[in-house]
Amino acid sequence: MWHVQSISTCLLVLDLAFCPVAAQEKPLALPFVPGEVVVKFSPTSKAGALVAAASASSGQPNAPLASYVDSLAREVRIPIGVKRLGSGGMLIVAIQRADLVARLLERLRANPHVKEAGALSAAATTPLAAQAVVQVEFAERSPEAEAVAKIAASGRESGSEMDPFVKRLEHESGIPLTARVTSPRQVLLSIDLSALTLGLAARLRKCADVEYAQPNFLRRRMSSAGPSPPPQA
Repeated sequence: MWHVQSISTCLLVLDLAFCPVAAQEKPLALPFVPGEVVVKFSPTSKAGALVAAASASSGQPNAPLASYVDSLAREVRIPIGVKRLGSGGMLIVAIQRADLVARLLERLRANPHVKEAGALSAAATTPLAAQAVVQVEFAERSPEAEAVAKIAASGRESGSEMDPFVKRLEHESGIPLTARVTSPRQVLLSIDLSALTLGLAARLRKCADVEYAQPNFLRRRMSSAGPSPPPQA
């Protein structure tokens, strides 16, 4: 019996009709914090003024800045929130994993071939739960159940048999995914936060107020990481 935590599907649903971002960016050699992007806004823009005002007043993100980032999330169609202010007028934003999981579960539970879907609870597997993982059980005699059973019978954890389902779900949800078979009818779907982070940075760079956006590169250990300066031209 596997453990799931119930997540309401009544959350705000963003526009999901866009292609996943996993294949749009080349891998980076430098390590970065999955789910975090460093953004620098034009100092003459509204966003730049909001960041400057928050830095000057308390040094902490405030409600107007959070509201602006909410609107930015709708523009790039990836749920993000303010993580913290950085030096030099930089802002670190973070992908909202709970919103991604809720979006993914909504799609899965609307699929008639899915018997049950839920977020893996922290009590079940803490490292996996931190990575935003959903466990899915398929209905008996569904094409997906047959594909999963075939993979499991061969002793594999993954296979091309699941590609049609995973690719369709990525397209519908806009979330890059990896799949791992855990039983003859069950599969773990992990959100690929690294790929999504690269896609988020690319989308933010196209926004009018943004001077640059990049993943939050690691200088040392993740626990002491800070935003690296933008790449030199």
